[in-house]
Amino acid sequence: MAHQLLLATFFSKQLFLNYHKNRLDINFGLIGLKQFQFQQDFWGHRYIYHSYQDRYGFGWPTDYGLDLTYKLNAFISVDGAVTNGSGFQYIMQDNNYKKSVGITIEPIDHVVLRAYYDRRGTKLAQTNMALFAGYRTEKFSAGAEYLLQGNNDYREDYDRGGVSVYTSINVTEKIGVFGRWDQLTSTKIPDPATSLESPWNQNADGKLLLAGVEYKLNSNAKLAFEFQKWAYDSSILDSRARIGLHVEYVF
Repeated sequence: MAHQLLLATFFSKQLFLNYHKNRLDINFGLIGLKQFQFQQDFWGHRYIYHSYQDRYGFGWPTDYGLDLTYKLNAFISVDGAVTNGSGFQYIMQDNNYKKSVGITIEPIDHVVLRAYYDRRGTKLAQTNMALFAGYRTEKFSAGAEYLLQGNNDYREDYDRGGVSVYTSINVTEKIGVFGRWDQLTSTKIPDPATSLESPWNQNADGKLLLAGVEYKLNSNAKLAFEFQKWAYDSSILDSRARIGLHVEYVF
């Protein structure tokens, strides 16, 4: 097979060189990170609500760097990346690169499994681990992901993580329904003044419930009505709820 070298155009804050040969695919430049793209595509409703990692700040969906994907066989592919680690808005100054690895397995039709790990830092590194299992057909999809971030912002034992479970059902060719449940928790840290332990991220820890209906206007446009409720784990913080109307148009 002939080698291919392509220059991608701007799309979703991306500009990169792509090299592809047989089972190998390499991107270099301002790239969309595979882990974020994978979860975003499976969730399928980014215009309504971001994927778990994106929404709760477990990294950047686009970044400067290099990534590669190699398809071992029809069922398994592996990927890795070395990136800036600070997103597309900042050029790194300290050579503190973010390294990541992932593996995707499709053992049978409609089922996909994925594991992912990244690390940034030297003496005390911030890490992210993600596990995912999903099932998808033309009319139905369901996914569950578990995430754990270690040493948030390079602070030892300041860990956080949680789960996200979601599903979508195409009732007809035009109408679909979807739902999602998220949980975000953090480790307990002693208060120096009282020695009492409490979650260090308690002002953000909580649970999300989201449900809605989507209508496909045509091949390029979607309209969605959704309800969501966020309940904080802390008893001193009030839960909040909202309804929303969303429109997506793809050029």
